[in-house]
Amino acid sequence: MTASDATGSLDGQWAAPIAVASTTAPPAWNGFSSPTTDTNTNLSSVTFAWNAATSANGSAVHYEIAAEQTSLSGGICGSTWSALAGAPTTTTGTSVGLSGLATATCAHVRVRAVDAAGNASAWVTSASYKITSAPPTWKILVLLYRNVNSPWTDDNGKVWQVTSSVSDAEIAAYTSAVNQLPALMSYVSSGAMNATVTVVQSSRTITSLSSGCGGPYVTPDKVQADIDQYAPAGTYDSIIVGWSINNVGTATTNPPMNYWGCSPMGQYSNTHGATYSTVLFPAASWWWNTTYPAEVFLHEWLIPVTVWFQDHGFPDVPNVEGGSNQYGISSDSNGSWVNTWYKPLMSGTLPTAGGLSPGITPARWLSTKPVMK
Repeated sequence: MTASDATGSLDGQWAAPIAVASTTAPPAWNGFSSPTTDTNTNLSSVTFAWNAATSANGSAVHYEIAAEQTSLSGGICGSTWSALAGAPTTTTGTSVGLSGLATATCAHVRVRAVDAAGNASAWVTSASYKITSAPPTWKILVLLYRNVNSPWTDDNGKVWQVTSSVSDAEIAAYTSAVNQLPALMSYVSSGAMNATVTVVQSSRTITSLSSGCGGPYVTPDKVQADIDQYAPAGTYDSIIVGWSINNVGTATTNPPMNYWGCSPMGQYSNTHGATYSTVLFPAASWWWNTTYPAEVFLHEWLIPVTVWFQDHGFPDVPNVEGGSNQYGISSDSNGSWVNTWYKPLMSGTLPTAGGLSPGITPARWLSTKPVMK
């Protein structure tokens, strides 16, 4: 091809660029590291991992992902796979997580490695996760008490008249926080268990108190009428009682209180088999203004629940209070224990070196709870 100016003079010849196909070999990789064989699970969230690929031209590698699902029948995955809506389609890492998987389905991923020049490996298909059963669902009843009017005698023999009344705003804040508990439980257990929360505001006034945790305490017998009415045998796995001393931590009118909740290290016979915990209405709204507003509920709920597992075939499960010490685990920089302690404990991923317990594994969640249905 030649070019000329307006007078027709030639200014030389130039060649049009010609696209040249890359001759670089596609990235090489060794496929999947997990799962390596078809695997049964009751989890609705699973993770696929693979070995890192190596680019022939030294460029960075990313991975294209096609997540697929099919039916599961008689332990056999169906032959027709369809795309899993909402799943990731690309990553620079070497793993991908899928969530929201339904019972009686199979899930796998197809992955290929791609370098910066667009050279792609062949698609490689993983082994399948078979979601054979749904995670167990713990049913939790939350009983809220607006009013307290009860005598209580402290360890020094002083008799207090404990009085308290909470506002609609306090009840709304408490309810909002406890309703976030199921999502937090699913998160820290990595999908190994689910929970439902039913909140009931009692019309009764608490008129009798026991002692516990260094102060007045609501034992189940003090709210027995509501437990019998709202939580008969076989209906709930856990009961949480919400009550208040308005001036928590002071000694002006009511006795000083230095805890957010109080829960037994064991079970009560008059809860109809359900675990039992109490959580105070907060003295200030900042109790709920944290990254995990339901954390205090999770902590108090876990105290009797870890004992439940110890008493039902898994004596190695550590207590939620103090158990972190044997693993050298502490809270994060914000004072939260959600990711450092509760998550490995409730997902069964605690380090087991030296014979330590893994915590509550998915199989353990599936094996026992107060109401097995």
